[in-house]
Parts: sequence; C-alpha cells; structure tokens
Amino acid sequence: MKRTLIFILILNSFLLLTAILHEWSHYSSSIRASYIRKVEPSSKELGGPQTTKEVPAKLKHDGLPVPARTPDRVTAGIRTRPIVDSIILFCYDREEYLEETLLSLASLKGLDQLTVYVSQDGTHPGVAALVERLGQTHFKPPMARGFVHWQHPRNPLLGPNQPGHAWLQLWLEIGTQFPNQAWDHWMRLNTTSKGRDCVVPEVNRNKNIGEVGANMNAQIFKTFLGGMAWAEQGTDGFGNLQYLTKSRYDDHMKNLIGTADLWSGSLQDSKFEAGKVYLLPYLMEDYEAVVKPLKLWPFPRGHYCHLTRIPLPGGAQLLLADRRACPLLPVHLRVLPDPQLQPTVAERAVDCSITCRSVGKQCTESNFWFINSCESMSTSHSLWVVPCPRGRSCN
Repeated sequence: MKRTLIFILILNSFLLLTAILHEWSHYSSSIRASYIRKVEPSSKELGGPQTTKEVPAKLKHDGLPVPARTPDRVTAGIRTRPIVDSIILFCYDREEYLEETLLSLASLKGLDQLTVYVSQDGTHPGVAALVERLGQTHFKPPMARGFVHWQHPRNPLLGPNQPGHAWLQLWLEIGTQFPNQAWDHWMRLNTTSKGRDCVVPEVNRNKNIGEVGANMNAQIFKTFLGGMAWAEQGTDGFGNLQYLTKSRYDDHMKNLIGTADLWSGSLQDSKFEAGKVYLLPYLMEDYEAVVKPLKLWPFPRGHYCHLTRIPLPGGAQLLLADRRACPLLPVHLRVLPDPQLQPTVAERAVDCSITCRSVGKQCTESNFWFINSCESMSTSHSLWVVPCPRGRSCN
C-alpha cells in the first residue's frame, strides 16, 4: 500500500512539473525578443521560393514562428504551424490611419485568443516605429495571444502555384493600363470590367477613415462617407451564396422591381412606409439632383446593371434605376436610343450641329448618352478619342 501511494505521489509530481514547464515555455516565448521578418525573393523568377532575413527588433512580440509565404513551411530550421485564429493587417505608409486601425483592433473582443500579424509593404520608418510601439503597449500577451510584424519589399511575390493566382491573372490582364489616379472609376468602365462583378457584403465589415487622400478631403468625407454604417459585430458566415449567381440574382432583382411602388417627385423630406420597396427611374443628367437629399455621391456607385438598391429606415428599400442603361427595367419604363441614331465624327473645334447637318441629320443631345461609352468610342465608325497618360484613352 505504501509503495502504491509513493508511486502515485511521484507520478502526480511528475505531471505537475510537466505542466509547469509547458506553461513556462509558452510564457518565455511570449517575452523573448522577436524579429521583424523581411521577406526577400531568392529567385528572380516570379513566384520562386522565398527566404527570410531575420532582423532583431526592439519590440518584444510573442515570438511565434513566422512563415515565409505559406503557413506550413519550415523557415530557418524552425517548424512552423498553420496561421489559425489570426488577424493579418496590411499597411504601407499612412501611419496616422494605421494607428487608428490598430487602436480599434486592440478593443476587439476575444483578442486574447488571436495572433495579430502586421504585414508592412516596404520599410517606411514611421510605420515600423508605430507598429513596434503599439505592439508593446496594446498587443502584448495576455492582451493578444501574439503579435508579429512582417516587412516586405515592394515587388510582387505571387506565382502560378501560390494562393492568389486568380487575382494575379486579372492583374496581368489590366496591370499595364492601370491608371495613376481615379482607379476606382477606371475599374467601373465596361471595357475593364467586361461584364464581371464584385461580390461584397451589403454592410461593410470595415469602416473608411481616410479623411485626407489623393482624391479626398474632410468636407467630402463628412458629406458622403462619414455617416456610413458598418458591421461592427461581424458575422459567423454568409451561408449558401448560390442566389448570387447571375441568372438567379437577375430574376430576384426583376421580381423586386415588379413589386415596387413607382416613386415620383422629389426625395426631399420624403417619408417611406416601413417594409415597402420603391422604384425611382432616372435619367443620368438628373441623377445628382435626384439623390442630393439622400447625401449620395453625385454619380452612381455600387450599382448592379445600373440598378442601385438603397436600404432605408424601417426595412424599406429604394431602387434607383437608369432608364437608358438598366436592362432589368420593364420596357415601358426604359428610354431607348432613336432607331435612326447615327454616330458621326466631327472635326476638332467644329460644332456638332454643323457636322450633323452636313450629313442630313439633326443633333440630339439626349442620344449622346447611348454612345458615351468606351465600346462606342472604339468601334469601326472611328469616333476620335482623347489620349490620356500612360497610353490609355478616355472619351
């Protein structure tokens, strides 16, 4: 009996010691000096294998092994594990916005169960210093499970056998023509999108905080972006998304239009009945005045086939449809081009009315909307185009 008790005591002591050593190893890994991982290509070939150069940093992260490109790779002789229960934040050179984002992230419920990876594009010193400072003050264990700072050179690292290849293929298609500014407008051109659409959550899961930028100022931000709602609580998933396939989604939107009440008149001081759907067909030249009471952008954004769905208080919905361009509208609400429309090229500095009369035609301003597209400008009737920077053209 005594031998049995002694054996049990020894066994319990061994198990207790093992548990203490396990906890200590985890604790010590969380306080030892971490590394800023600079990912550098070891091959000139796009998508070649990657290596890492370890640069000691003043900030003490949790010391978790950092994968070079793929989560299950062996890096510098250390067996890495998949990145699970993690948040990856990408940044470049706007440290004031990065600071606001990191402070917001630091208040996230359950952060103590997550590892935060900050992936810095380039070596901006202010951004690096900010990441180190906030990592030390807001993301040390136990506030976060771990915190790792990566730095990458500003050159593409995606190859055909790596995740993200679908986006790379799109970039190879459009990258050489990508504009220096106003790229979002350029992406909306039908010659760029080619009938493709983006699938996005109806309520954004992030919030735009950029009051100052290349094409933004505080007044525009306050008017159009500052009041936008965002999904602060998040979601566990989006469920079955088959209803977003084109044929089913087109049918859904047509049915929505069919059940909508036709709205006429101004939206100023308008009152909408809870749960109802309203349809407001518009002409593009009137759009800015139509949506001004709703504080929407003066040109359509976020539309599908030129149909914009606006959620309203009480579950009501407002459908804004371009009468010339929306194919989902019933025929009796559409404005179609004149069957005798004939696009005609005018000489520079020659009035279009004079040009039309010279071929026995009459200029009709409203018909210009039907030819004001990149397809029309590039068709065989040789409409002239204005050359733009980097070899692009705009109508």
